[in-house]
Amino acid sequence: MPWQSKRNVSETIGWGRLPRPRSAVFALALAAGALGAGGAGAAECPAFPPAAIKFTAMPPEIERDTSLSAKDLGKAISADKPMPGGYTRALSGAAAQRLSLAKLPDGTVCAAVHEIEFKIGIKRKIYVAQELANDSCVVDTVADIESPLVRSDDDALMRVGAALSQTFAAEVAALGTSIGPSQDEARKPLTEKVSALWRDKVFPAFEREMSAAAAKVDLTQWKKAPCGGATDKAFATLNAHSGTLDNPNWQAMLQQFQQQQQARASMASSMSNNMGGMGGGMMGH
Repeated sequence: MPWQSKRNVSETIGWGRLPRPRSAVFALALAAGALGAGGAGAAECPAFPPAAIKFTAMPPEIERDTSLSAKDLGKAISADKPMPGGYTRALSGAAAQRLSLAKLPDGTVCAAVHEIEFKIGIKRKIYVAQELANDSCVVDTVADIESPLVRSDDDALMRVGAALSQTFAAEVAALGTSIGPSQDEARKPLTEKVSALWRDKVFPAFEREMSAAAAKVDLTQWKKAPCGGATDKAFATLNAHSGTLDNPNWQAMLQQFQQQQQARASMASSMSNNMGGMGGGMMGH
């Protein structure tokens, strides 16, 4: 009797800030079975079920950095004034795919995507000017300026992730079935298609949504903690070098810098899509 054997293959395609994917890691999970295949003529691939799409948010990473001066933080966002703090973020992730394989009576191998799991996370760094780092309360209150951006990024990540199965259902369905004389030959076209989908569409979707959301964040509502007078004293140190920070509307100026930075980040993301790497620029405040 003609027969077909089926099995599943899992594969992870990593993508982060580098322009090339990490080496693929293969883990085989075999499940052989027998299926009838009647009729004459060339063998045809069996019907495979639609691929499932899953999303996993990786644990967030937030680091504080007090190694840069206020002047350095200003330069990082192309500002000509010293800045009390700043914020950077970078996305990283991977597309883990599970393939279904079927071996036909003539030895031909059919392959289809059984499941794709998109994993993505945010690595962030909050900067506080070196001049303000001597008091932990001051560091905390300056770092708190960035809290709306942190929340915005988290919300955007989950919003895009929750909609992945609908947003990219057509693209995943279009991956179709691959056929080849061996498992590797049948699997390779699908691996390349999933890699392209992840690099060119899924990963950039997260970056675009996060950048667009961050550009709308209002940073002017921050209320400084007095810290027993230490906050004003620390800011007075910066004021000795610049008249900007004693301006009651300085937060509005910082908001403007942040919006400009997000516009540049969105443009950079669009330009780097073909390279497959994503990162985040400094957002100074």
